[in-house]
Amino acid sequence: MQSPIVLAGCLLALVLTSCGRPTEQSVTEVKNDAFKVDVRSQEFHDSGIRNVDVCVTDINQGFPGDKSQCFLHGFDFSGLSVKWLSDRDVDISFSCGRVEKFSNFAIVSKDHPLPVEFHATLHEACKPVSNTASTAR
Repeated sequence: MQSPIVLAGCLLALVLTSCGRPTEQSVTEVKNDAFKVDVRSQEFHDSGIRNVDVCVTDINQGFPGDKSQCFLHGFDFSGLSVKWLSDRDVDISFSCGRVEKFSNFAIVSKDHPLPVEFHATLHEACKPVSNTASTAR
C-alpha cells in the first residue's frame, strides 16, 4: 500500500520540476531613454515552439513579472520587430505567428509616483493559406 503512494509522489515531483524551466531563453532589449521594451523568447522541453512576450519596463530592471507591463504574448513568430515610435509609443510587427494575448497599452507603476502608460500598435503580414487542394492532370 505504501509503495504506490511513494511512486505517485516521486512521479509528481518529477513532473513538477520538469514543467517550469525553459530549455532555451533569450531576452532582447529595445531601449528608449528611461524605459525599454524586453522581448523574451522561451522554448520548453526542446519542443521547437517559441513562446514570446513583449513587455515594457524601467531601463535598469530585468524582465517584468507584472503582466500589466506586457503588450503581447504569443508563439512561433517570424520576422518579429519592435521599435519605439515616440517616448510612449511602441510598434510591434511580424511576418507570421500566433498571438495569444495582445493589449494596446501597458503600465509601469513600480517605483513611480504615478503610473506611466505606454501604447502599442500591432502589424502582421501573414498570408492566409488556401484551403483548396489541386491535383496534377
